[in-house]
Amino acid sequence: MDGERPYWNMEIEPILNTPEMREMQLAKLKALLRRLYEGAPFYRKQFDELGVVPEKIASMEDFSRAVPLFDKEGLRTMVVESGGDLLAVLDQIMPVSVDDLSIMATTTGTTGIPTPYPMSWHDMEDVWGEAMVRGMWRAGVRKQDRILFCFALSMVIAGVPTMMGAHRLGSMAIPVGAEAGTDRIMLMQTLFRGTVYSGTPSLADYLIEKCREQGRDPKDLGLRKLMCGGEPGAGIPEVRNRLESAFGARIFDAGAGFGFSCDHEEYQGMHWTADDLALYELVDPDTKESIPLED
Repeated sequence: MDGERPYWNMEIEPILNTPEMREMQLAKLKALLRRLYEGAPFYRKQFDELGVVPEKIASMEDFSRAVPLFDKEGLRTMVVESGGDLLAVLDQIMPVSVDDLSIMATTTGTTGIPTPYPMSWHDMEDVWGEAMVRGMWRAGVRKQDRILFCFALSMVIAGVPTMMGAHRLGSMAIPVGAEAGTDRIMLMQTLFRGTVYSGTPSLADYLIEKCREQGRDPKDLGLRKLMCGGEPGAGIPEVRNRLESAFGARIFDAGAGFGFSCDHEEYQGMHWTADDLALYELVDPDTKESIPLED
């Protein structure tokens, strides 16, 4: 595999944000709406009540007008109405049975019920994993790298699902997890000499202090790239400069769905890398109308 090629997926990534990609998105969207109608009782009932016929969706504008939003509040309402049975709710809104799922990740749930990320093996491998590897590739991560995973492995999608998805790249995974604590993280890094840190920028900042408490230079940890996400920081110039200077490493921002910054001399902000895998729409919170995406 050519390690110098610009993109992980040379078939899809060169046509991101093009008319050709919009045609692909619409075809995939119509197929998904049909699957939801046939296999997800919640959507079948909703579509019937609204007169939505998947085959009659002829444009993205048709979709935005015809299909209402389903948000966290809607999910919480369904969970309450089901007596707290989240699995029963998922069986209503997914076109596959919960028995066909391979992994269940969630958000932290700090604002109430954790938002579930149910995944079949196809979702894990060909959607989430594919998107994660695209971002890692743009950050310059390659097969010979060793990735120190420091996101919380126990609950959030950035933990085990991202680590599993990264195997497509062929890199070594060092699964430590934030819950193991900084002493364990430092030990594992010392033993196995990871080249890429994957975790929050605040934890990376704390590791700088831990190194100095131990009389060590953070550069001696040997990390050459910091893949940060889960919170603001990696895109803030002051934070980015402090982390890059302390570790002697390049920092990359991951988050906002399938957004990643890339290995470029001038920081260019986030790049959306998965038009073929997810439809990203900006919606007015009051009117629920679609808003054009602008820089």
